[in-house]
Order: sequence, then C-alpha cells, then structure tokens
Amino acid sequence: AVDPKSSTMCRSAIQQALTDALAHADGALIGPIDRPERFQPGEGLDPARVASDLTRLGHPSFAEPGPDAIVARLRTVARPGDVVVLFSSGSFGGIYEKLLGSL
Repeated sequence: AVDPKSSTMCRSAIQQALTDALAHADGALIGPIDRPERFQPGEGLDPARVASDLTRLGHPSFAEPGPDAIVARLRTVARPGDVVVLFSSGSFGGIYEKLLGSL
C-alpha cells in the first residue's frame, strides 16, 4: 500500500518511476495524494493511472480513497502467507492499527 503524502510522492514527475517500482510487486493499493489542491491539473500524481497501468502489466492494483478502503480491499485480495508492505511518511490515517486489528 502506498500513501502519496510527501511533496515529491504527490507529483506527476514520479508517475512512471513509481509505476516501474511497484511493478516488482504482485499488486498495489494506492491511496490518494495529500492536499491535491496544491497542484495545477497534470502536476499531481494520478493514483488511478498508476493502478490501471500496473493492472495492465499483470499486477492487479487499485487506487483507493483512503486507509479504510485499503484495509477493506486487503481483506479481499490478501491470502495467508502474503507479505504486505506499507509505504508512508506518516501515520497513514491509522492504517497500521487498522490492519493489526483486522487480523
């Protein structure tokens, strides 16, 4: 799961690099960018496009509206033995506790 929160992670300039990096995973869940109003059209990362590009490459991925939706999606796609990695520069809306509470 990816939490695009930092100024760098929220920018469209990393769109392809993020897609390339996440293509090493079986799939990805991507949250919304932080404070999208900071960006002019086309300047912000497009999580839905990252997810669709990854899915097209054979890595089922989803852009989710927030941590609750990510936890809910994980419940449907994760299987015993899967490794789940969270990339965030903050508390990611309490997702760590929400994940532990759902196990």
